[in-house]
Amino acid sequence: MSDNTVQRRIFNSGSAATDDSGGGGGGGSGNALANAPGEPAKFGLLRAARRECRRIVPPIPLALVLAVFIGSVQVLVGLLAWNFTYTSGQRTTLNFSTDLQRELLAHAVSKLRLNINTAERLVTVQRAMWASRSFGVTSAALKNQTMTELLSTLVQYKDMVASQTFTTAAGGLNGYYVSKDAVKGVYEYTQWSTDAQGNYVQATINPDRPGTPLAITDSMAGYNATGELWVTQVQPPRVRSPAVWSNAYGWQNILWLTLSLALFDSDGSTYLGVGCTDLDLGFISGILKDILAKSTIKSATNATSSQTAAMYVFEAATDAIIGTSVTGQMLLTTDSTGVDRSLTLAELGSVDTRLSAINSFVRSKNMRLGDQDRWSFTIPGYYVETSIVTSSNPASNVRWVIVQALPDDTILGVIRAGTSQTAATAGALVGVGIILSTAFALMVARSLRRISEDLDKLARFEFNAVISNKAELRNTSMIGEVFDIQAAFFEMVRAFSRDMRDSRRTSGDRTSMTGGGGATTTQTGTNYNGTRTTH
Repeated sequence: MSDNTVQRRIFNSGSAATDDSGGGGGGGSGNALANAPGEPAKFGLLRAARRECRRIVPPIPLALVLAVFIGSVQVLVGLLAWNFTYTSGQRTTLNFSTDLQRELLAHAVSKLRLNINTAERLVTVQRAMWASRSFGVTSAALKNQTMTELLSTLVQYKDMVASQTFTTAAGGLNGYYVSKDAVKGVYEYTQWSTDAQGNYVQATINPDRPGTPLAITDSMAGYNATGELWVTQVQPPRVRSPAVWSNAYGWQNILWLTLSLALFDSDGSTYLGVGCTDLDLGFISGILKDILAKSTIKSATNATSSQTAAMYVFEAATDAIIGTSVTGQMLLTTDSTGVDRSLTLAELGSVDTRLSAINSFVRSKNMRLGDQDRWSFTIPGYYVETSIVTSSNPASNVRWVIVQALPDDTILGVIRAGTSQTAATAGALVGVGIILSTAFALMVARSLRRISEDLDKLARFEFNAVISNKAELRNTSMIGEVFDIQAAFFEMVRAFSRDMRDSRRTSGDRTSMTGGGGATTTQTGTNYNGTRTTH
């Protein structure tokens, strides 16, 4: 009997056994939709639907499944790592920037408060001097002593205040004013003096020789200052009334603030006049610019410059600007009556996009900047923090709002750049990982495909081809589990081949024994399909 005849006999007997066990009858595979005994009919329909789906959508290659799965995991891990790093870094940076902004604001508040406290202390000292009769105008000598002391005080505090004056009950203005020449960088002093007849003289002086005017710049007969702002804001005069700050006003293209305090004699029975100290509010802009310059934060160079830090100071009650770090920003305007005044937050919004956004945010809350002690919010491109500036004296009426707009690029620029580099690195690593995972998937799939091909050959009884391909375990996988499958499969094929050879040899022996003598010999054995046969 030939080898092929034996192979077909074993194969056919196994197929028949399978058909018999399936209940198909007729030696075929049976009805594809036939159900197993006791199986509901819907299962047959499900199997048919599954076969139809498999026909329309072919099986997905294992290499593709592994490559997509592993690559997806790598992408997800990379995105999560990048997101967690960026989110954590952003939160830390924002907390740091908020602390930095508040530290800068606290520094600015401290420096601004120093000028306010100095002015209030000086008028309080002047009140004490008038009450003790160390100051007065009852004699020429006493008036000269008063003027000398006021000039000495102004020279000492010229960086803090702009004037030291008094106005008598009759309306006579006396005292000194100091300004700094922007070109020469030197301080220039002006004397205001009014005699008992109301003759007013304004003259420039040398503080070392105040009795000899350098030049008379103005004069007026019958001048009476009782109707001026610095006098009327403390009327009616009260003995223990606190000093009163005016609102900011314009004079000679400069913003001013005047502090007034009513003066009385020692027993408080006689009103003597008003002691005053003026602040040239230009010092506010100088302080703001200096703070930003020393903080190494890029400061705004003009009102339209973007992505640069800026600081502003406004009056809390009026939203009128009194100082800015922005070089060249206009603070004053002239109203319809020809009086200079400071611009408001809303008016500045037309030329400064930062202030426009800040004004819109505050107005959306139906509030003013000064209605809260602290604001902390964002506008497009900026983080905004505010703080209140007040005097150390709780009775003082001065109240300003300092605003700082810090560009978000200043805060997050570095972390954004680092995040971009991290994202690029993570992307490159993910790309390399996808390539390696694809190579791994192809390697696994190739090994499994070889096993599948060998099974196909085995089904066609091509044992020699399978054994020759697996001799010495060539073309085996480097993956341990797949290698074990290949080795076990190879041993199974070799064992099956040996059994086939033994079966062939036994069959040949039986044929030779029965063919020669004509006698019938009966042997009972077991087929490979598990059924007993008789020869």
